[in-house]
Amino acid sequence: MALIETDEDAPRNSVTAALTLVRGMAGLIVVLHGAQKLMQLQLLSAALMSHFGLAAADANALAYALAGIELAAGIGLLLGWFTRGSAFVLVCSSAPALAQSPRTVSLIAISAGLELALMLLATGVLFIVLGGGRFSLDRALSERRRRKAIENDAIWSLPPYVTQLETQSDEALDDPELMDAAHEAASR
Repeated sequence: MALIETDEDAPRNSVTAALTLVRGMAGLIVVLHGAQKLMQLQLLSAALMSHFGLAAADANALAYALAGIELAAGIGLLLGWFTRGSAFVLVCSSAPALAQSPRTVSLIAISAGLELALMLLATGVLFIVLGGGRFSLDRALSERRRRKAIENDAIWSLPPYVTQLETQSDEALDDPELMDAAHEAASR
Protein backbone atom coordinates (compact mmCIF):
# COMPACT_ATOMS: atom_id res chain seq x y z
CA MET A 1 0.00 0.00 0.00
CA ALA A 2 1.45 3.37 -1.02
CA LEU A 3 1.38 6.25 1.39
CA ILE A 4 0.45 9.68 0.17
CA GLU A 5 2.39 12.40 1.89
CA THR A 6 0.52 15.60 2.57
CA ASP A 7 1.86 18.83 3.89
CA GLU A 8 -0.81 19.96 6.32
CA ASP A 9 1.01 23.22 7.04
CA ALA A 10 0.92 24.33 3.41
CA PRO A 11 -1.87 26.82 2.72
CA ARG A 12 -4.53 25.98 0.21
CA ASN A 13 -4.14 27.41 -3.27
CA SER A 14 -7.12 29.72 -2.81
CA VAL A 15 -5.61 31.20 0.36
CA THR A 16 -2.26 31.64 -1.35
CA ALA A 17 -3.88 33.33 -4.34
CA ALA A 18 -5.94 35.62 -2.09
CA LEU A 19 -2.91 36.67 -0.02
CA THR A 20 -0.93 37.31 -3.17
CA LEU A 21 -3.75 39.46 -4.53
CA VAL A 22 -4.05 41.43 -1.27
CA ARG A 23 -0.28 41.93 -1.12
CA GLY A 24 -0.21 43.07 -4.74
CA MET A 25 -3.09 45.50 -4.31
CA ALA A 26 -1.60 46.97 -1.11
CA GLY A 27 1.74 47.32 -2.88
CA LEU A 28 0.11 49.04 -5.82
CA ILE A 29 -1.73 51.47 -3.52
CA VAL A 30 1.49 52.31 -1.68
CA VAL A 31 3.43 52.71 -4.97
CA LEU A 32 0.77 55.09 -6.27
CA HIS A 33 0.74 57.00 -2.99
CA GLY A 34 4.54 57.28 -3.04
CA ALA A 35 4.50 58.38 -6.68
CA GLN A 36 1.90 61.00 -5.80
CA LYS A 37 4.18 62.31 -3.04
CA LEU A 38 7.09 62.30 -5.48
CA MET A 39 5.11 64.34 -8.01
CA GLN A 40 4.05 66.86 -5.34
CA LEU A 41 7.32 67.30 -3.48
CA GLN A 42 6.86 71.06 -3.13
CA LEU A 43 3.51 70.62 -1.35
CA LEU A 44 4.92 67.94 0.92
CA SER A 45 7.94 70.08 1.69
CA ALA A 46 5.72 73.08 2.50
CA ALA A 47 3.55 70.92 4.77
CA LEU A 48 6.64 69.65 6.60
CA MET A 49 7.91 73.20 7.06
CA SER A 50 4.59 74.44 8.45
CA HIS A 51 3.82 71.45 10.70
CA PHE A 52 7.29 70.85 12.10
CA GLY A 53 9.00 74.20 11.59
CA LEU A 54 11.81 72.69 9.51
CA ALA A 55 14.17 74.73 7.37
CA ALA A 56 13.54 74.59 3.63
CA ALA A 57 16.58 72.41 2.89
CA ASP A 58 15.71 69.97 5.66
CA ALA A 59 12.07 69.80 4.57
CA ASN A 60 13.08 69.14 0.95
CA ALA A 61 15.45 66.36 1.98
CA LEU A 62 12.83 64.81 4.25
CA ALA A 63 10.20 65.04 1.50
CA TYR A 64 12.49 63.20 -0.93
CA ALA A 65 13.25 60.57 1.71
CA LEU A 66 9.58 60.02 2.61
CA ALA A 67 8.51 59.71 -1.01
CA GLY A 68 11.41 57.39 -1.87
CA ILE A 69 10.90 55.15 1.17
CA GLU A 70 7.19 54.83 0.47
CA LEU A 71 7.82 54.09 -3.20
CA ALA A 72 10.44 51.44 -2.33
CA ALA A 73 8.14 49.86 0.28
CA GLY A 74 5.32 49.68 -2.25
CA ILE A 75 7.55 48.00 -4.82
CA GLY A 76 8.74 45.60 -2.12
CA LEU A 77 5.17 44.66 -1.25
CA LEU A 78 4.16 44.38 -4.88
CA LEU A 79 7.00 41.95 -5.64
CA GLY A 80 7.03 40.24 -2.27
CA TRP A 81 10.62 41.32 -1.71
CA PHE A 82 11.61 42.27 1.85
CA THR A 83 7.90 41.87 2.58
CA ARG A 84 8.05 42.15 6.35
CA GLY A 85 10.21 45.27 6.21
CA SER A 86 7.99 46.82 3.55
CA ALA A 87 4.91 46.02 5.61
CA PHE A 88 6.53 47.65 8.64
CA VAL A 89 7.08 50.81 6.59
CA LEU A 90 3.42 50.59 5.57
CA VAL A 91 2.35 50.43 9.23
CA CYS A 92 4.64 53.34 10.13
CA SER A 93 3.30 55.47 7.27
CA SER A 94 -0.30 54.73 8.30
CA ALA A 95 0.22 55.75 11.92
CA PRO A 96 0.49 59.53 11.34
CA ALA A 97 -2.72 59.50 9.30
CA LEU A 98 -4.49 57.78 12.19
CA ALA A 99 -3.05 60.27 14.68
CA GLN A 100 -4.24 63.24 12.62
CA SER A 101 -7.76 61.86 12.10
CA PRO A 102 -10.61 63.61 13.88
CA ARG A 103 -11.15 62.44 17.44
CA THR A 104 -14.93 62.21 17.13
CA VAL A 105 -15.65 59.66 14.44
CA SER A 106 -19.11 58.24 14.03
CA LEU A 107 -19.65 54.85 12.47
CA ILE A 108 -21.63 56.42 9.65
CA ALA A 109 -19.30 59.27 8.70
CA ILE A 110 -15.75 57.91 8.49
CA SER A 111 -13.41 60.02 6.42
CA ALA A 112 -11.77 58.47 3.36
CA GLY A 113 -8.29 59.12 4.74
CA LEU A 114 -9.11 57.27 7.94
CA GLU A 115 -10.54 54.30 6.02
CA LEU A 116 -7.42 54.03 3.88
CA ALA A 117 -5.11 54.38 6.88
CA LEU A 118 -6.99 51.67 8.82
CA MET A 119 -6.99 49.32 5.83
CA LEU A 120 -3.27 49.83 5.16
CA LEU A 121 -2.49 49.40 8.86
CA ALA A 122 -4.37 46.08 8.97
CA THR A 123 -2.74 44.92 5.74
CA GLY A 124 0.69 45.88 7.02
CA VAL A 125 0.19 43.93 10.25
CA LEU A 126 -1.04 40.93 8.23
CA PHE A 127 2.11 40.84 6.10
CA ILE A 128 4.42 41.49 9.05
CA VAL A 129 2.99 38.33 10.61
CA LEU A 130 2.66 36.15 7.48
CA GLY A 131 5.48 37.34 5.26
CA GLY A 132 5.29 37.36 1.48
CA GLY A 133 3.71 33.98 0.94
CA ARG A 134 4.40 31.28 -1.60
CA PHE A 135 4.32 33.56 -4.68
CA SER A 136 6.87 36.12 -3.57
CA LEU A 137 10.42 37.03 -4.36
CA ASP A 138 11.31 36.37 -0.71
CA ARG A 139 10.22 32.74 -1.05
CA ALA A 140 11.91 32.25 -4.43
CA LEU A 141 15.21 33.64 -3.16
CA SER A 142 14.98 31.53 -0.01
CA GLU A 143 14.40 28.37 -2.06
CA ARG A 144 17.32 29.29 -4.30
CA ARG A 145 19.63 29.76 -1.29
CA ARG A 146 18.47 26.41 0.12
CA ARG A 147 19.12 24.60 -3.19
CA LYS A 148 22.56 26.20 -3.50
CA ALA A 149 23.44 25.16 0.06
CA ILE A 150 22.40 21.58 -0.69
CA GLU A 151 24.39 21.55 -3.95
CA ASN A 152 27.50 22.87 -2.19
CA ASP A 153 27.31 20.45 0.74
CA ALA A 154 29.13 17.19 0.02
CA ILE A 155 26.95 15.16 2.41
CA TRP A 156 24.05 15.26 -0.07
CA SER A 157 26.10 13.43 -2.70
CA LEU A 158 26.63 10.39 -0.45
CA PRO A 159 24.29 7.48 0.35
CA PRO A 160 21.51 7.30 1.57
CA TYR A 161 20.66 10.57 -0.24
CA VAL A 162 21.77 9.14 -3.58
CA THR A 163 21.89 5.51 -4.63
CA GLN A 164 25.17 3.68 -4.89
CA LEU A 165 24.69 3.65 -8.66
CA GLU A 166 24.72 7.44 -8.82
CA THR A 167 28.07 7.56 -7.06
CA GLN A 168 29.77 5.31 -9.63
CA SER A 169 31.90 6.88 -12.33
CA ASP A 170 30.70 7.17 -15.92
CA GLU A 171 33.01 4.34 -17.03
CA ALA A 172 31.41 1.98 -14.53
CA LEU A 173 27.96 2.86 -15.85
CA ASP A 174 28.92 1.51 -19.28
CA ASP A 175 29.32 -1.97 -17.76
CA PRO A 176 26.29 -4.08 -18.88
CA GLU A 177 26.30 -6.23 -15.72
CA LEU A 178 26.13 -3.13 -13.55
CA MET A 179 23.28 -1.74 -15.67
CA ASP A 180 21.32 -5.01 -15.30
CA ALA A 181 21.84 -4.90 -11.54
CA ALA A 182 20.67 -1.31 -11.46
CA HIS A 183 17.51 -2.13 -13.43
CA GLU A 184 16.82 -5.11 -11.18
CA ALA A 185 17.26 -2.94 -8.04
CA ALA A 186 14.98 -0.26 -9.46
CA SER A 187 12.23 -2.74 -10.30
CA ARG A 188 12.02 -4.02 -6.70
